[in-house]
Amino acid sequence: MVTRVTILALACLRSAQGEEKWIRLTSAHFEMFTSNGEKQAREALATFEQARSFFLQASVSKSASNTPVRIVAFRGPKGYQPYRFNSGATAFYLGTESRDFIVMQDLEAEHYPVAVHEYTHLIVRHTGMILPLWLNEGLADLYSTLEPRGDYVLVGRPLAGRVVALSAAKWLSLPDLFAIGQDSPYYNEQEKMSIFYSESWLLTDMLVRSPAYAAKFNVFLLAMARGRPTAEALREAFGKDLGAISADMREYFRVNMLGATTMVTKFPIKLDKSAEQPEVSPAPDLELRITLIDLLVGEQKVTEATHALEELAGQYPQSALVEEAWADMAWRQNKIPGMVMHCQNAFRLGSRNPKFLDQCAVAEISHGVSPADVAPVLDRTIELDPGNADAHFHLAIVLFNQQKFGAALSQFSQIHSVRDAEASRFYLMRGFAKFRLGAEEDGRKDLEMARKLAKTPAEGAEAGRLLGEFEHTAAESAGAVPDTAVAEDKDDPSESRPTLKRAHTPGDASDAAQTQLPVFKLPRFDGLLTRIECVGQTWHVHVKAAAGERVFLVTGPKDVLIRDAGGEVGSQELTFDCGENFDRKVSVYYDPHSNDPKLAGVAKLLDFSPTQ
Repeated sequence: MVTRVTILALACLRSAQGEEKWIRLTSAHFEMFTSNGEKQAREALATFEQARSFFLQASVSKSASNTPVRIVAFRGPKGYQPYRFNSGATAFYLGTESRDFIVMQDLEAEHYPVAVHEYTHLIVRHTGMILPLWLNEGLADLYSTLEPRGDYVLVGRPLAGRVVALSAAKWLSLPDLFAIGQDSPYYNEQEKMSIFYSESWLLTDMLVRSPAYAAKFNVFLLAMARGRPTAEALREAFGKDLGAISADMREYFRVNMLGATTMVTKFPIKLDKSAEQPEVSPAPDLELRITLIDLLVGEQKVTEATHALEELAGQYPQSALVEEAWADMAWRQNKIPGMVMHCQNAFRLGSRNPKFLDQCAVAEISHGVSPADVAPVLDRTIELDPGNADAHFHLAIVLFNQQKFGAALSQFSQIHSVRDAEASRFYLMRGFAKFRLGAEEDGRKDLEMARKLAKTPAEGAEAGRLLGEFEHTAAESAGAVPDTAVAEDKDDPSESRPTLKRAHTPGDASDAAQTQLPVFKLPRFDGLLTRIECVGQTWHVHVKAAAGERVFLVTGPKDVLIRDAGGEVGSQELTFDCGENFDRKVSVYYDPHSNDPKLAGVAKLLDFSPTQ
């Protein structure tokens, strides 16, 4: 039986095509679908761009995903009703496997604070930080006060409702505030939740903006993100116990929220051109209807979404967007085989959604799909969103499991921050890979960090076991005959030209182990080695790629590592004649600092293995 809600939702999907005129606005970081007027939509989109710019400048993390957030703004309660999250919310945040949404009842300016509040939750989620409930809600309330003013924003005007609640109600003790979770009456019951939200807002406002606390707020935030108990994190960052902080809160409230004047903080912002001049076009039928179906899927309205998708699939039988929606629905129902099937269909049909593709790769890995089939999915994800740390991490895992350690380290090097829950695994795998490639000292440091950050006894034990094994191996190889490296074989008259040669006695420790260069932290250039030019006692290595030719300096045989086609460092003799044309695929890891402007840098590793 089709319920009334289902009929209403389907009617809204159909009306999106006909009666209402929907437009799409696109800026660098947002995409808005709305049935409101263009002028109002532009103003709203600018507000979100200004909010994003502020968050990036004010946040511990200075980077964000390149996947645009999709805003869906209805023209009033009637169109919004089938998708409403709860009866009182005029806006909400929804994260699906395909993308992130901010859904708004309308574009009335009075509702912007609620939308910015929800956008704050999205930003916090994207940082990967797991914050306590009071701090998460406190940040969202504080930043909901954001007021755009062209090239700057104002933050911190008192929230009238919160001020009334704090003036009338008995305050919670700070230990009680910190203990409140999502199942607490103070988070769910109307009569009690007001004081929870109000105190959370006041404490967060004081920590972020008060001159006595602001300078150390990021120190406190990082400690909280790493799982430190709130009282300990406060004491370590600010040097005060809860009694002193509670007293400061009351004084801050009296002076800044009840006084004749209030403290508002001004933050400069800088916007991309597209934020000020977004592209405006009629909303494409398929994308608009898929967007509205995504909202139904995200809210677990499976019956409504299924009916709408079946109708849409009949009209667009070869659509990657339709397959993405089916995959999202399967994931929400925990039907992983179905999700994998639709993911593979979407990829085959050309899906260009990096967030969706990364989640597909994770599902495929868990479902036992071949690493050779998963890797292209992650390659496309990274192509679309180069800053996607999750995708780099997942590709590193795939390559690591294939024992392609050099390629895995290249992916690890692109990750500049890691979620606390994944930190031990990150350092464990990276340390193991470094050891296998000979960078023993770096590998040891990573494994020690993995043991330090272990969340479970099993994680700590695994890091300790690997440390023991590699230390034993290093001790055995300590007495090995050292490598030899010659620039020119002067005793062989048949060699008419200088050569760059690396020779190893069978059984010797590799040059990688001897040199211990952290080469995988360096930038990398892929291309064809065309020739080696002899310049005195040094060499210029010419590498050609689609972007052009680059020349790298090799200062001496002992200053460069060579990884051969078999994947091992120094396992065989490799000889290169100066001036010879090679046309061999190579990855060059290099130090970009060079005194010669004609050189791209100093080569530290020439990697000829097929894994690169």
